[in-house]
Amino acid sequence: MDRKELENARVRLYQKKDRSRVVLIVGIVLFIVFFFLAVVNLLGSVNISLRPSDEPPKRFLALLVIGIAAFCGPYGFYFSRKQKNIKQIERRLPEFLRDVAALAARLPARRHVLNLCADRYRFAVGLAAALSRRQVSLLPPNETPDMIGRLAAHYADLWPRIRAGYAMSDLDSPLVDRWQAWYLARPEVLNGILERSRRYLYHVVDEASKRAMPLELALLPMVESGYNPAALSPAKASGLWQFIPSTARDYKLHLTPDYDARRDIVASTSAALDYLQDLHVLFGDWHLALAAYNWGEKSVAKAIEQNAAKGLRTDFLSLRLPGETRNYVPKLQALKNLIAYPETFRLVLEPIANRPYFTTIASDRNIGLAVAARLSGVSIEEINSLNPGHNGAVVSKGQGNDLVLPVEQADIFRANFESYKNTNTPATRPKRRGQLTTTP
Repeated sequence: MDRKELENARVRLYQKKDRSRVVLIVGIVLFIVFFFLAVVNLLGSVNISLRPSDEPPKRFLALLVIGIAAFCGPYGFYFSRKQKNIKQIERRLPEFLRDVAALAARLPARRHVLNLCADRYRFAVGLAAALSRRQVSLLPPNETPDMIGRLAAHYADLWPRIRAGYAMSDLDSPLVDRWQAWYLARPEVLNGILERSRRYLYHVVDEASKRAMPLELALLPMVESGYNPAALSPAKASGLWQFIPSTARDYKLHLTPDYDARRDIVASTSAALDYLQDLHVLFGDWHLALAAYNWGEKSVAKAIEQNAAKGLRTDFLSLRLPGETRNYVPKLQALKNLIAYPETFRLVLEPIANRPYFTTIASDRNIGLAVAARLSGVSIEEINSLNPGHNGAVVSKGQGNDLVLPVEQADIFRANFESYKNTNTPATRPKRRGQLTTTP
């Protein structure tokens, strides 16, 4: 089963769903008609009866039963057909994905084959999610990560991996050209963003890959915060992904006097990808999902309804959007183009190793960031850059307060920390350290 067959199955499924929906609507109309007749007959306003000898209450009950039957039959047909079609698709997808995984395993060195496999995998997972509107177990638990790992391990540099993972349709707008020119005219801004991203980009790319999401989403923090985890907007949005407090609470990002999960690299990335997945399921289009991420899902849904009521197109470029949102997706597309064709734009992209830059270490006691820097042999500036969620200079023990360190220094820290625990008392929380509040 190839992609064309799967796409044809999707088209047939939606055609069947449309026919089933028509039957359901007919059932609803019949129910309303019979219910109306039953009510007016009961009230005696209209002389309608099934048998002239029936009394009004009996006629009312008879008409009501007929109306319910007229509704339940089509609804049952609609619901059973929908479930049957979803099960058919789910039954075929695992076989399709196993074939893709086997192909990737047999030909691990052929780049175009790997790209094709990754593309088919994302297509199939996205199709299943769109059809069922819920999580679908497509492969045995051990197969999916293994396949993703094989596809990702082909690349030594992270930039080619990102390019190969582009999966969103390109946006054709004059605003894209304008923002390309804007970034190219300000090399100090663009180079600053790229330099800050080096610590965090692999983690974002890897998390998006595990979810089979388009990898250009890893460039979104460049638009949101310039990859500055300490960025704070006038609207009180904070972190790489610029969560406002209300959305942060919705996605379990805790805000306390000592810890702001919006600035935590690991926690905020997981929440942001969850949010983007939810928006994509809601709107069925990545450009609209990104607009909703910036403007809010209710605002985008209202703009779509307004265009639909006027008989206008409802794609991103056709909606009436505020200036910030109207430029939001073109900014991402501009960065996507610059990363895709650096030679064309005379842009030098310093290689980023396609391997983890940092790791998390759980601790059973409080530990000061300065102590962690000394025990790991890492500068305090590097420690602060990897642990921006902590408002104070101490990482408190407990779940969600893990210490983040460069991978190369993690073993050194563990060895030194064991000796340190035997000779020192736990750290106490000192005065908070400062927080940057500017967005590049």
